[in-house]
Amino acid sequence: MIEQGNLLFASIVEIIEPSPERIEPPCPYFGRCGGCDFQQLTYEAQLKAKAEIIRDCLHRIAHVELPQVSVVPSPTHWHYRARATWQLDPDQQTLGYYERSSRRVCDVVECAVLVPPLQKTLENLRSNQFQNIPADLKHLDVVYGDGGVSLAPSFDHIGPIARTVSDAAVILRAIAGYDSKDKVSVDHPVDDYVGALNQKLEPLTIGIPRKFFFADLHPEVASAIEHAIKVLAGFSREVRDLEFEVPTQRTLQGAESYTYHAENIKRSPDLYQPETLRRIKNGGSVEPAEVERRLKLLAKFRAEVGKIFAEVDVLVTPTVPIPPPTIAELKQNPDQLRERELILLRNTRPFNVWGLPAISVPCGFTESGLPIGLQIAGPHWQETKVLQLAQAYEKATVWHKRQPSTSQN
Repeated sequence: MIEQGNLLFASIVEIIEPSPERIEPPCPYFGRCGGCDFQQLTYEAQLKAKAEIIRDCLHRIAHVELPQVSVVPSPTHWHYRARATWQLDPDQQTLGYYERSSRRVCDVVECAVLVPPLQKTLENLRSNQFQNIPADLKHLDVVYGDGGVSLAPSFDHIGPIARTVSDAAVILRAIAGYDSKDKVSVDHPVDDYVGALNQKLEPLTIGIPRKFFFADLHPEVASAIEHAIKVLAGFSREVRDLEFEVPTQRTLQGAESYTYHAENIKRSPDLYQPETLRRIKNGGSVEPAEVERRLKLLAKFRAEVGKIFAEVDVLVTPTVPIPPPTIAELKQNPDQLRERELILLRNTRPFNVWGLPAISVPCGFTESGLPIGLQIAGPHWQETKVLQLAQAYEKATVWHKRQPSTSQN
């Protein structure tokens, strides 16, 4: 038995009578390798155990009570894991996962839960005797596929969430690039985002589109954004206001959402939250001819948005017009959920429609401790310019070093 703080950890000494849910683990490393915890259970029992762990964590940490946790099972019981963190010991020439309760690396030749492409990657790394791995690298984070579930393919993309701009650049460099299996992926050269952050930022002309993006701002958001604009003006060529039309139609997004989820909705509608299910179903009424018309209109929007950047290098707006509502507020007024959501998405959605690179960086906090974001967007394929300006602002301020206050209550 091991004592850690207020917790005691015990190990099974002997199994007198096995449970009907207990099976023989198929992995030869199970028990020593720390990569898996449930292989001694049937798959159905694994799902039940994981759901109970989630309920317990929500109860103990967040004080949230859920009557049940819905679990979407994997189509296959083995070879389903599409991401992993592999530990590396160059001295011992071992690659795998940490052993249980240890920092020793369990040398894994074959992993029973990895998807086949990642298993192949593991084999290739071992066969090359770690030749392509930097000597100071201690672990590898690997992922297969984009790791995302589609809402609307014409608008979907994967973006990094990171503590700093430089961290975001590192992640973006890893996930950017052409994917032949993704029908909306574009074969375009990928810039050196990380290297660009070490280069001098040339003074930029910043555009402030007040007509749409600054409407009905919460006073604390408005104050923080105006202060941020003054900071940006200090190392920019010019800051100027400008106006342009902003698309607000959601017909195509609704239609594509329904198309993607239609089969799952028929098969297991109970796995969707009622409000989510209602919104997705609404897209089923859009006729194919209208979808085609909306696709052409979207292509037109994206082709013409470049004209905006004939006058300015980047655009700067508030990320969201209001502070985020609390869970308690929305629980008390659930009918306001969609209204609040549309307000929160108002300023970020247009750049998603246009397909423009955009980043949000901290620019302040409300009196109650809620974060306020500054959005910087640039022309197509100008992620480097956006990252450079975001990092310049970050270095000139301290907001990214602060954390929102949390409460035990």
